[in-house]
Amino acid sequence: MAIAPQSAIHALQSVPFFAQLSSSELHDLSRALVRRRYNPNQVIFHLGDPAGLLYIVDTGKIKIYYPNAEGQEVVLAILGRNDFFGELALFDDSPRSATAETLEPAHVYTLHRDEFMRYIRQNPKFAIKVMSTLAKRIRQMNEQISDVFFLDLPGRLAR
Repeated sequence: MAIAPQSAIHALQSVPFFAQLSSSELHDLSRALVRRRYNPNQVIFHLGDPAGLLYIVDTGKIKIYYPNAEGQEVVLAILGRNDFFGELALFDDSPRSATAETLEPAHVYTLHRDEFMRYIRQNPKFAIKVMSTLAKRIRQMNEQISDVFFLDLPGRLAR
């Protein structure tokens, strides 16, 4: 689906590692975005699916979770407008490490790995910003894991 350039540029700017790109770079990269529509409770991708797209939430809520062997869900994140997910798939050919599902009607923009990697190779400052953003996400996940293991329920709720 064709995208209005301003809408796509705004979506890119909401992702921390795209925010520092110039107007011309944003415009160029925005042409590679595809806007997709999802119904409520629709799975965007499953754990183990092939990967290759970065997702940027335009509207709606997305649940990222890990389904365990008993069919229960470990919710990793609830994402909304201007949040992004699927970034791990941009760096290797590993399958999806979680499941993403809409909680309500949603529109998301997608960016293919090939376009993303082209910008990484062309712009070292961009590559550093990407690494910084990923490091921040790893720290947040480490805190969540630590909380599960070391805080009791009232302590987790207080955070």
